Amino acid sequence: MAKHKNKETISHKKKLVELVSKAKKKGLIGEHKILYEPPGVEKMSEVIIKFMKPYIDYIETDEALEKLVSLTILAWNISLLPNDNQNEMFDEITSSLPNPESKDMKNLIKEMIKRRKKYFANYTRSIIDYKISKTKDGLHLSVVSSLEIKEE
Repeated sequence: MAKHKNKETISHKKKLVELVSKAKKKGLIGEHKILYEPPGVEKMSEVIIKFMKPYIDYIETDEALEKLVSLTILAWNISLLPNDNQNEMFDEITSSLPNPESKDMKNLIKEMIKRRKKYFANYTRSIIDYKISKTKDGLHLSVVSSLEIKEE
C-alpha cells in the first residue's frame, strides 16, 4: 500500500508542477516563489470541491462538470473582489454569456457568490488556475491559488 500511495503522491506532484508551469506560461503567476502544498495549509482544491458540493448532484455529463467547476471558480474569485468591483466584474463576464443560458448562469453565479461569503468567508485565497482530471477514484481537481494574506 505504501508503494501505491507513493506513486499517487508523485503523480499528484507532477500534475501540480505541470499546472504551475502552464499558469506561468499564461502570465498568471510571474516569477513568484511557488509553494506546493505547504504544511498546515488546507488544500484549495478540497475547499472548492466542498464549496460546489450542493451543485454536483445536478451534473450528468463531464462537460457539465467542467462548466460547473469554471463557474464555481469564477464566482469564488469575483466574491473576493471589493464590493464595488464585484458588480462591475459580474456584469463584464456575464454580458458575454449565450442568451439561452444567461439567466440561469447569472443566478447561479450570484448564488455562489453569496454562498462563498456566507459559508467560506474565512478563505481569502484566489484561484489562479485549475485542472480537472479523472482518476480511478473519480474527479480530481488540481488548483493553483494565491497565498492567504493575514491582515494584522
